[in-house]
Amino acid sequence: MEHSNKDPMHIAIILDRTGSMDEIREDIIAGFNAFLKEQQALPDEAIMSFIQFDSQDPYDVTHHSNRSTTSHC
Repeated sequence: MEHSNKDPMHIAIILDRTGSMDEIREDIIAGFNAFLKEQQALPDEAIMSFIQFDSQDPYDVTHHSNRSTTSHC
């Protein structure tokens, strides 16, 4: 993915944490970690927000950082 603007790219990850996602939980984690590793290898600056939702809370912003400080799930 190319990003030519000098402003940092904002990557928003929105995760459904309801029980219906339990069957694919490990696949989601592996996919997220692979995506994150790819993003960390890119030279451009980016900001990442990680937002979770379920039936109890409309949403919960659990992480917001720049690319260089984000670690795996």
